[in-house]
Amino acid sequence: MQRTLRVIFTADCHGYLYPSDYFDAQEERMGLLSVIAAFRRDENTLVIDGGDTIQGSPFTAYLNRSGIGPKPLAGLMNMAGYDYIALGNHDFDYGNGYLGDYLGTLSAKCLCANIRDREHRLPVFSYSIHTMRNGLRVGLCGVCTEKLMRWEDRDVMDDLDVGDAVESAKNVLDLLKGRTDVTVCVYHGGFEFDPVTGKRLSSGIENRAEMICALGYDLVLCAHQHRSLPGKKIGGSWAVQVMNRGREFSVTDITSDDGNIRIASHSEKPGKEVFLAGKTSLDSIQDRVNGQLDRPIGAFSRPLEAEEHLVSACRGSCLANFFNIVQCEAAGCGISACNLYNEVRGFGKTVTVRDVMKAYRFPNTLVVLRLTGAEIRSYLEQCARYFTLLETGEVVISREYLVPKAHHYHFDYLYGLAYTVDLKCCGGDRVKRIIRLSDGKPIGEEDEAEVCFSSYRATGIGGFDMLRDKPIVREVPVPMQDLIIRYFESHPTVDPVVFSAIRFRDRERLFILPSSAGPDRS
Repeated sequence: MQRTLRVIFTADCHGYLYPSDYFDAQEERMGLLSVIAAFRRDENTLVIDGGDTIQGSPFTAYLNRSGIGPKPLAGLMNMAGYDYIALGNHDFDYGNGYLGDYLGTLSAKCLCANIRDREHRLPVFSYSIHTMRNGLRVGLCGVCTEKLMRWEDRDVMDDLDVGDAVESAKNVLDLLKGRTDVTVCVYHGGFEFDPVTGKRLSSGIENRAEMICALGYDLVLCAHQHRSLPGKKIGGSWAVQVMNRGREFSVTDITSDDGNIRIASHSEKPGKEVFLAGKTSLDSIQDRVNGQLDRPIGAFSRPLEAEEHLVSACRGSCLANFFNIVQCEAAGCGISACNLYNEVRGFGKTVTVRDVMKAYRFPNTLVVLRLTGAEIRSYLEQCARYFTLLETGEVVISREYLVPKAHHYHFDYLYGLAYTVDLKCCGGDRVKRIIRLSDGKPIGEEDEAEVCFSSYRATGIGGFDMLRDKPIVREVPVPMQDLIIRYFESHPTVDPVVFSAIRFRDRERLFILPSSAGPDRS
């Protein structure tokens, strides 16, 4: 008997509901409202989301800060007819209580076999067997990247048990054997190898999709990497992956004919239409979001412009130093580190809340760690991996920061320290001196210093294992966007200056980051 199933899959929406990136008034073909309008389904269709839904945009930031909460977003998912969702690592960013409000309002069932809260407050299930109208039995499992443990705040993780994603997916598949006709795993994680070239993209526990594909699920729906894979047979499974921010969704058609499974899939871009019922329910909130975003909060004496990543990393960044100054003041610390994002946005002379959201994208809080000089040197050596010195003498960005996706945000800019990097030397021996700018003295291997990091970096993510589990001196549990806004309240006009310089001596590159100067403030 021949029976069919259609699976519509979205992932990594990150709260972008409208066809806008919030940077300007121009509409784009993106956002969940546009994606939903493009759905084409029948009674034998399942609609599934792969996670990272409730955090990441000015809209979701407003829902969190205003106290409205995630229920309007859950309401949109309900109107769209989602059947199942998986959990992404960023879905925990606003805390387990916030996530619980979202899941408790959803009609869709949440599947995540490798995460449980110890108090059993989150309505999360390991798997589900869904019988379609035509009688086809579909077994579904959800798992999330275990690297969640490294990224989330300790107060969030203290309430959770996070297991091995591959092992959890295998255990569920064993339970589904003989009880289903088609098996589907929704994995909020990416590929360790490029699906096209076979080159290794990452190692460790963050991305393990190829291992999950090898387990034997008929269909594996992948997320997290923000990459497009319309569909490919990998390790015995048919694998699919979609881009972020509602820039595409996937459609997979499965035919089961007496146990023989045929699968075909493709990616679709949203059109110009939007899901009107959902838009109507959210428009009043969207108007308030835009009103808040356009509120002036301060000014620079002259524009603080963004530069290309390599230029900023080599010469130093006024924008990064501004963020570090804010961090130092908020955390009461003389040494600070921050990163810039893939899409760097500067500031004009007049600064609005929208400008802050453009320039600093994520709701990171601050953590001050106590590090030894040896740990600081190890940290700076990791930063130096961002650079590759070619035989021609040209400095370029290392390939590891560009594939499988660009992650310039794993290069950090230091404030309060001057350090020298010799790119002629081998990795691990590039940092030649470290000077504390407050007193001009070198930092010895046994010396200790307090350094302010974002809560994201303090977990050690990005190859900074030397930061993991280091003594916490203090924390500032206020999102960085709010700290920047508060900074302008006490410093209405800020005068940016260039803090850092680059020196060339023959073929030796000495990067001095930053100088001892600070911003003039009125």
